[in-house]
Amino acid sequence: MTIVKSQFKQLHSELLAFGQECQAQSIVVDWFSRFFIAPPSCQFIEGCQTTHFYEFLKIFGASLKAQKLTNIIARTFKRHSSSELERLLNQQYVALFDGPKGLYTVNPYESYYYDVHGRLFQQPYIEMLSLMEALDVSVMSSCKEPPDHLAIELATLAEALRQENITSISLMKQCLIKWVSKMNEILQQVGSLTFYAPLLELLIIYLSSLDLHVLFEKPSAQN
Repeated sequence: MTIVKSQFKQLHSELLAFGQECQAQSIVVDWFSRFFIAPPSCQFIEGCQTTHFYEFLKIFGASLKAQKLTNIIARTFKRHSSSELERLLNQQYVALFDGPKGLYTVNPYESYYYDVHGRLFQQPYIEMLSLMEALDVSVMSSCKEPPDHLAIELATLAEALRQENITSISLMKQCLIKWVSKMNEILQQVGSLTFYAPLLELLIIYLSSLDLHVLFEKPSAQN
């Protein structure tokens, strides 16, 4: 399964396009996923430093009643050049998610939050393998992360949205909200001043807003 780069030139119009709700939301979920699979590249950051994207963030924040979070994210993109932000987010990502485990790291794996023992490769790992098989997708061979990594779970949700698989969308939404909220509690303690703190909060609000009735509402006939 390829974690796709979001096409921001299409994003704003697709979100507003009549009858394209699932496809539009898959692009949003893919965008979140890209920030958590690895430090974002300079090219990806440049795609977030456009007037069109800032307009999208403004509408996105208003629709979720999360303007404070989207304003913080927009300011981060505006205050730094793409190369400066690439270095900054690389430092933050490694310190939080990819460095030596310690008091100031945050595990991006669902299994870690499954019980009090904090072990990996538990039941969520098995469940994700099953869910991905049902969608006929798999993790790219170049990706060494297990399927219950946050970014891969988000990419799986994006694929479920593209396939308009209501069962998988519902399962992934419930699952993600539950464990990502636990992850967020830790992140807000150890990394509240990082870019990832408002981003993860925004993700939780966004996931909570996904309404299956709206996603699968049939377009009304046009005269």
